[in-house]
Amino acid sequence: MIKIILDIISSILSVISFITPKNRKLILFGSLYGKSYIDSSSVLFQYYLQYHKSDYDLVWMTDNVDVIIKINKIGGNACLKRSLLGIYYSLRARLIITTHNTLDAIMFYPIAHRPAEVNFLHGVPGMRKPFTHSHATKSVIRTINRHIKCMRYNLTTSHWSLEKITEDYGLVKEKIKITGLPRNDLLYNTG
Repeated sequence: MIKIILDIISSILSVISFITPKNRKLILFGSLYGKSYIDSSSVLFQYYLQYHKSDYDLVWMTDNVDVIIKINKIGGNACLKRSLLGIYYSLRARLIITTHNTLDAIMFYPIAHRPAEVNFLHGVPGMRKPFTHSHATKSVIRTINRHIKCMRYNLTTSHWSLEKITEDYGLVKEKIKITGLPRNDLLYNTG
């Protein structure tokens, strides 16, 4: 019953978000379905905090109060996704940056890229293959396909990754940018 109610709320929010004016400076970040503060989206969030904090309104979206405490300690802004403020941010954001799925940062799947999503697909090409086998439930396959439609861009590490992602996810190459992954950039930081 709760899942049905959340699905209805999610559908309503998708429509409201589509017609809501967007704040060009508001960027939402999230990871692992809102459960943690990890991976490339967290590294990019820290980069923006350090170098572009005054240029943008940066908010880490989560379902975990411990994550909010952690982000407040580093001088960032964090919000519970399902709070009234979290829903407000979700409706007004022009861009979300995610590691795993759209639901990392917001609680609905946007219509027509409102907000637009930049996703890292967890940085691992080839992850979709297991979900295409006969043991995958229709629900899992539907969720993956829905998420793929939401992505505006995917960031990846190499031409090999680009080929695997286009093959596995059916994304067009123009939507995949070879930039490297922020989590890997830490390995090269010599400062």
